[in-house]
Amino acid sequence: MVEFPASGAREPSDIERVTVPSQVANLLRRIREGRAPLTVAIPGVHGTFVSALLEVNPAAGELVIDELNPAHGHDALLRVGRFHASAALHGVELRFTCQLKRSGRDSRIAFYRASLPQVIHYRQRRAYFRAHISEERHIPVAIVPGEGEKLSGLLSDISIGGIGTHLELHFTPGLEQGSILPSCVISLGPGETISNPIEVRSLGFDGLPRRLRLGGRFVKLPTTGQKTIQRYVLSLEREWLKKRRK
Repeated sequence: MVEFPASGAREPSDIERVTVPSQVANLLRRIREGRAPLTVAIPGVHGTFVSALLEVNPAAGELVIDELNPAHGHDALLRVGRFHASAALHGVELRFTCQLKRSGRDSRIAFYRASLPQVIHYRQRRAYFRAHISEERHIPVAIVPGEGEKLSGLLSDISIGGIGTHLELHFTPGLEQGSILPSCVISLGPGETISNPIEVRSLGFDGLPRRLRLGGRFVKLPTTGQKTIQRYVLSLEREWLKKRRK
C-alpha cells in the first residue's frame, strides 16, 4: 500500500510539503511530461493499481488520470471517491491525495477527473553522501535567480549532487520547485570556489526570525567542481575523525 503521513503526524525530515498551488501544478506537469506511471491506492481497498496522469488543469482545479489496472479498481474508486497516488521521477518521489469528481470513457477506456491535490509530499533520494555544514564555518552562498537579482546566505550542506542553504529571507522571491537558477557561487575556501547553475528542489522556512531554506541540485557540474567538493567533504571527514580521537 502507498503510505501517507497521518493527519498531525510528524513527517520524516527529508520530506517536503508543497502547498503553493502553482508549485503543485508544476510538479504534476513534470509527472505528466515525464510519463511517469502512477501507483494508486484506494482507502480500504487491498493492493495498488497502476495509472497515468493525462491532464493537469489548474484553471479548472482538476487533473485527469487514466483507467486503473487491474480493472477491478474502477468500481472501487467510484465507490470510495478518493485515492492516494505516488510517482518517481528523476530521483524524486512525489505523493498526493485526490478527491474524485467524476469518471468518463473515451473509446471504451475509462478516465477519472479529480480535484487538484492541496499538498504534495516531495522526497529527493540522495544519490551522494551529503555533508552537513555548521553555521560557525560561515560558508557564503550567492545565488542569482535572474538578471539584476542576487540572494545571499550560508551553506548548510553539500554533496556532488547539490546543496542546502539558508537565505536571510522570510518569503520566496518568485522561486519555484523545478526552476533553474543560472548562477550559484559557493566559497569553500581560498581557491576553492564553486560557480554553477542549480535546479530548485525544495523550499521551506525555519528558525526565528524565519529564514528561507533552499535545496538545489547542481546542473551539469563539471569534473573540476566535483573534485573540489570531494576534497572539501574529505577534509571535513578528517577533521571530524581528529576530534573524535581526542
